[in-house]
Amino acid sequence: MDWKEAIPGAAKVAIETKDYITYSTLLELILEEARIKDIDEQRELIKCLHEELKQEKNDHITREISWDIIGMVLPYVGKVQNEADEFVDFLAKNGNPREVFLKCCELLINGGFESPQQFISLNSAILSALHRISTKRPVLFVNNFLISLFSGLANILQIDSDELYCVWKISISSIQDAMHRFPVSECYLACLKACSILAQLFLSKETLMLSFRSLLQTKDQYAEFREELSGATTNCDKLDTLSKSIINIFDYLLSHLPESWSIITEHMAQELTKATYVSQSSSISSEDEEIAKNADVPAEVDNNSTKADDKRDEIEFDTKGCLALLTIKSFYQSGNFFLDFLKEKFPSTILETLQQLVSWEIQLDSVGFKDIAVYQGYLLDLPHFQVPDSELEHLSSLLHGYHFMASSTELPWLRVTCNAIVTKCLDSQLPSVRLSYILDTLEECPLLNIKTAILNYYQKQCSLVKDSNEEGLKNFVSPNTLLDVFKVFDAMEDVELDSQSLSYIHQTLVFLYSLEIQNLLSQNQFPTVYFTKISDQINNYEGELPTDGLKYYIELLNSRNK
Repeated sequence: MDWKEAIPGAAKVAIETKDYITYSTLLELILEEARIKDIDEQRELIKCLHEELKQEKNDHITREISWDIIGMVLPYVGKVQNEADEFVDFLAKNGNPREVFLKCCELLINGGFESPQQFISLNSAILSALHRISTKRPVLFVNNFLISLFSGLANILQIDSDELYCVWKISISSIQDAMHRFPVSECYLACLKACSILAQLFLSKETLMLSFRSLLQTKDQYAEFREELSGATTNCDKLDTLSKSIINIFDYLLSHLPESWSIITEHMAQELTKATYVSQSSSISSEDEEIAKNADVPAEVDNNSTKADDKRDEIEFDTKGCLALLTIKSFYQSGNFFLDFLKEKFPSTILETLQQLVSWEIQLDSVGFKDIAVYQGYLLDLPHFQVPDSELEHLSSLLHGYHFMASSTELPWLRVTCNAIVTKCLDSQLPSVRLSYILDTLEECPLLNIKTAILNYYQKQCSLVKDSNEEGLKNFVSPNTLLDVFKVFDAMEDVELDSQSLSYIHQTLVFLYSLEIQNLLSQNQFPTVYFTKISDQINNYEGELPTDGLKYYIELLNSRNK
């Protein structure tokens, strides 16, 4: 088909007959065929079509079918750069705004993007149309747009791309534009909910490293890791820019929407009070997604319409996103809005609430939320938090959660921060609390790397006994306590050496030797069964694993116990 003649000729016929459907069908055929042509011919086609519809005589055609052409041109966006983007922008600005709005929302929801640029182009088109729509019920349009935005965003995040920064940027500015386009309370509330959804999606993909950056600001025993891991935060600058933009919108809404703080904290309190937690795989619920798929252009309704109709296309808060907003806001603004929320809604069960919350976040695949979980511990100032007896069990569960996170991650910076918060928190507790946690971990924890870490901590505590006047600390090396620990060693069945068990066994031998040189061991207390198992296994693995360190400590212990 010779489209150079067909396009203007068919346009003339369409004007005369007002048969815009036939003209639209012709353009669809031409654009579909051109998708297999070379890039130069595609570019020439898009430019030709753009120039044709820009002519004043074709204004009516443009207004009538722009919404349809956008869908036809979208596959060229990201391929025929500039020309396709400019054409979509022209169609959005000159087509019927309501029809353009509907079509672009539909395309966002359907997904199937080949590049992030298609997502960005559609969002720009929607906002262009939204600014030309006059309505008495703006919240209907805003809610439909936000549902479409997050459906499209969830789809585009499945694509591996270096352009995600631009995707986040346009998503943030889209919420901001919608907020300023219709500055009324109903739209403000919708945008407040949108902030929570965006925060949830953002942290499901990105990591702000708030916990590690907080650790770097301290001067403690973990400072030695600064030089080794100093490059870990090099990518945080761009993410900080995005995060601060989200928080700026959040703050604006908090200041302009009456009772907004109460609305968001009450929602979070209700969700946290529930016994179960449903993890969402996307930013909107299945009900909202179904609404989005079937959404029509919001028609003007008379004043007798019920409020129930308004809720048909309403987005909802994302609880994880709400909590993340308060946490991130606390980091950038040197406040503690997260702790303010806990004190306001859970004054007597702060630790229990944090333990429950962290247990949820730890189970998520997202490193971003794991980082948030650890930073929330810093916000609570766990190392100096006065733990009542009624919450000691929750403290233990919380620390076990952080320990589990440290053992299961391959990220050095996250492992460092998790272990740091556990150690610093234990140091601030009474010796009885510390000892209880140590024994519980050694007896019950199935993960050898966690048992290795806690045994190392126990060894350091034992070394403090001699120079300490603290009565409770002496229980760390009492005969009964050591007997319990050695029973754990002896109960270790089927000792087979591998990378993890090697570290644990090495730590047990170092621990025994440290007790021996402090004259805290006797023949009656020595874990003979365990020691014999280890000695036998080392001989079996001769040459297969680096066992020289184990042999060294076994020889030392043998010589001192003869």
